[in-house]
Amino acid sequence: MGPDVFVKVNPGWWPRNPGSVLVIPVEHHENLYELPLRLATPMLRAVQSAASAMRTAYGCDGISTRRHNEPAGNQDVWHHHVHVIPRWEGDDLYRSARARADAVVLRRRADVRHEVWPTD
Repeated sequence: MGPDVFVKVNPGWWPRNPGSVLVIPVEHHENLYELPLRLATPMLRAVQSAASAMRTAYGCDGISTRRHNEPAGNQDVWHHHVHVIPRWEGDDLYRSARARADAVVLRRRADVRHEVWPTD
């Protein structure tokens, strides 16, 4: 995604929604409050690219994005990142338990997503 941001497959927060990714700044910034504005555009561009690729590759009905800041906001990783999650009608995402998603499914979804990743 460029020198400032990278995108990583999320290995399984939501197993009913395999293929989600994390958009992460290379530099360490603990949360949104500390993220410099110069990284806001590359972060959002990567989130948008991931969402577009998921919609095309997976045929999902929608996309959710999530950020968690501070303990009361459910932050449990102390490096800023954005979750980009494919959604389907009735997937009941927020009622599903955390678990590892199937590695074969994740690899297949990553390959398909990569084929349609926007180049601009």
